[in-house]
This record gives sequence, C-alpha cells and structure tokens, in this order.
Amino acid sequence: MIRFHIEKGSESITTPWIEEPVKAGTAGHTAVAEMIKLREQHGPEAKIRIERTTPLKDPHRQRFRYNIFVPEAWMKVIDAKGEHSVHIVNTTLQSRPFQEAEREKILTELNEKFPQGKLTEVRL
Repeated sequence: MIRFHIEKGSESITTPWIEEPVKAGTAGHTAVAEMIKLREQHGPEAKIRIERTTPLKDPHRQRFRYNIFVPEAWMKVIDAKGEHSVHIVNTTLQSRPFQEAEREKILTELNEKFPQGKLTEVRL
C-alpha cells in the first residue's frame, strides 16, 4: 500500500492508500505512474513524497563477495579445450556475490578450495 503527501506552498494534501503490486522483489510501476499524475496536477514546484506500509525489499541488500589472494594453487578449468588444471601463482580471484545468510557456506567452500588463500570481504 502506498500514499502520497503533497506540499505546495502552505497547502498540504495526503492521498488515500492505494495498492502497489510487488513483482520479483521490486516495486511495480504504480508509484511511478501515480507520481507522474500528481506532478501534472500539482506542477513541478510541488514537493511530493511517498509513504509505504511496508518497506520494499531490495534484492541487492547486504550482498558481499570475497577477494581471494592465492599465493600458489592448481585450479580446475573448463573451457573450449575441455577440462584441465591450471597452475596459478600470486593471483587474486573473486567469489560470486552472496547474501548475508550464505556467508558461512561460502567461507567453508573457499577455505576448502584455497587453504592458503587470504580472504578479504567486500560489501557490494
């Protein structure tokens, strides 16, 4: 549910609550469409803010990745030539982005693959 607060000079208006569909973790276009209508009605000088009953879930909230400095290791690589091992020396690799809840699982996987690797956490 969303509603708008419009301030234009000394005049203050609050719209009634309207439904806002949420699709795949991001807001639908209800707020955008309503904002366009309100801008047309009240002009560009009006201050308009949106109030929501629940905050939107940000699909990218609290995402991390690890930079892994590897002094020396053998890595399995799959490319056009097929599957083979590559020797890497003094290389920094990156983990896939992950959510806070996956931190322990990712740490365990990286420590198993790169026991001598130095991990640095990066907040995205």
